[in-house]
Amino acid sequence: MWSLSSDVQNHCVEAIMSLYETMTNHTTQVIECLNKLYDLIPDGIITYEIWDNIMSYSMESIRLEVPEND
Repeated sequence: MWSLSSDVQNHCVEAIMSLYETMTNHTTQVIECLNKLYDLIPDGIITYEIWDNIMSYSMESIRLEVPEND
């Protein structure tokens, strides 16, 4: 399996996260970004280590910013 440098991985994460700002609903933002990141795991672009790191921030965002009824 091939691997990408951390600079390339960081660029990919930044590119995906930039989509975050273009979506209207915060719940949709969180769901779509996590789905896009998860889809990159089999390709080795997002490693499980990166995923674990991102998930801690994502869970905090969900807890603080997504309305309870969503």
